[in-house]
Amino acid sequence: MSGVITREIAEQFLTDVDSVLPFRKDAADLKNFTSLTDDAAEPLSRIKDNLDLSGLTEISVEAAISLAKHQGTRLDLSGLTEISDAVAESLSKYQGNLALNGLTSLTDSAAASLSKVQPLNIEGISLTSLSDAAAKSLDRSDVYTAKDALAQKKIIDEWNKQQKAAMDMLKTLPSYKEKSSFYSKFLNSLLPDNNLDLSGLTEISVEAATSLSNHKGNPSDSGFSKFKRGLYLDGLTKISAEVAATLSKHQGESLWLQGLTEISEEVAESLSEYEGSLILAGLNKLSEGVATSLAKNQGTNLDLSGLTELSEEAAISLAKHQGTRLDLSGLTEISDAVAESLSKYQGNLALNGLTSLTDSAAASLSKVQPLNIEGISLTSLSDAAAKSLDRSDVYTAKDALAQKKIIDEWNKQQKAAMDMLKTLPSYKEKSSSANTNGGCLSLIVIGLTASFLLGRAITALVN
Repeated sequence: MSGVITREIAEQFLTDVDSVLPFRKDAADLKNFTSLTDDAAEPLSRIKDNLDLSGLTEISVEAAISLAKHQGTRLDLSGLTEISDAVAESLSKYQGNLALNGLTSLTDSAAASLSKVQPLNIEGISLTSLSDAAAKSLDRSDVYTAKDALAQKKIIDEWNKQQKAAMDMLKTLPSYKEKSSFYSKFLNSLLPDNNLDLSGLTEISVEAATSLSNHKGNPSDSGFSKFKRGLYLDGLTKISAEVAATLSKHQGESLWLQGLTEISEEVAESLSEYEGSLILAGLNKLSEGVATSLAKNQGTNLDLSGLTELSEEAAISLAKHQGTRLDLSGLTEISDAVAESLSKYQGNLALNGLTSLTDSAAASLSKVQPLNIEGISLTSLSDAAAKSLDRSDVYTAKDALAQKKIIDEWNKQQKAAMDMLKTLPSYKEKSSSANTNGGCLSLIVIGLTASFLLGRAITALVN
């Protein structure tokens, strides 16, 4: 699409954006239009999301005045290759991140006007090409210029080089293809967090729980939106069934309640409604009734890794867990009867605390797919037990060692990347300034960490 944004188009776009914004962060994107009428700028200014008008090649003073009132956090006008002093002065009123990356020169007056915008992206501009006065007004940590764009390119080039080395390393690990789901999980765990940690709270009201249950986390403006979005309330040692019911509506991906050492059946019943990863690793005992209630949970992970013993009755109930993963890694030994009961589980079962297994228990657990028993070395088992567990979806001590190699290599790569980063120009000055083009050097490293190494590694692993 190309052409003119009329007021009619702008009004319709505003309506469409309002309806889809809760689900799409890239909704306010009109970058394929090359011009807009003056009266179209006003409705566009009411868009509360990032507004991409980078296709525009010219803009009037009247349109600039309206766009400067844009209610979102970022306005991209990078298609403009030149602007008048009057347009610059009008845009100087903008209260968000202004991108004018297409500009290659600025008058002293325009530079003075744009210096009022914080932050500002003018990556086509080299301060050395401006007058001393203009350069001085723009030489700030929140102004992203050609020098910073070059620094970013150096980071990306160096990062690509390091990621190739990391991928080559991954391919040398044992069972690289067969154990892809396990490696993927741990690589994914290294992604940056966007969690809400309120573990300092020791009590919580229903009203507060209602507010917190709406926490989703905020996807990164730079597009790296794979965040864990956890709500941490590990300081709570007890909660009412009413609070539990409210917290079960939490819209993020994980709910952490590791401070709870025991819960009632009513609380368990309420928490079972949570659809994400439910972390109850502080529970040290489990009645059959609580186990029955928690088994109804259909979330991605039920973490009961604090349990040190498990009755056959509780095991029978937990084996009916309707979620995708059950973590019982606190158990250091299990009876043959418990193993047989857990063998009915239809998800990913983690028993990483076990260090030995009888032939009967091994035969039972071999029915679980996939199975995590990273404390077990197959060489320590009988031939029959080892044979029953020697499968690609059984994660053992050998795979735990491979995982450690991944993490060690990861740490090595990150240190090398940070050492390289510190050699770049304006590292200190630009390290804390943020903009959605990736101008913040530290954000680039975080973003590229997720995007390059993890994205490419995980893609390669699952193929």
